[in-house]
Amino acid sequence: FFCGPTNQGQGARLISGTKVAPAVTVLEQPSGVYVRKYNFVPDDVEWACTGVVATILNGEAVPLVQNRITDAGFKDLVVIHLGADKVLIRCSASVDVVSIVNNAKEFFGLFL
Repeated sequence: FFCGPTNQGQGARLISGTKVAPAVTVLEQPSGVYVRKYNFVPDDVEWACTGVVATILNGEAVPLVQNRITDAGFKDLVVIHLGADKVLIRCSASVDVVSIVNNAKEFFGLFL
């Protein structure tokens, strides 16, 4: 997956070497400053909506949180680091992540 500017000032979304759709457009403002405008692909929005954004407490490392979740038996949950203390929790199987987190609030409350 690649998303970056091209020579024409527009980005190209590449998956497996195939150009799919523009993902980033670079616009020049009257002040001469370039601003990126992201164009969301419906598949990407659908993918992101299947996860839950959470904040890691106490500054714990993301791999440590992933290991705790796996050790507790949630083998289908994947923790994706978004930056700083934010993570996206997704399920690799077609199961609702919100219901999993809500059913185990006490466990997830220890570090999320």
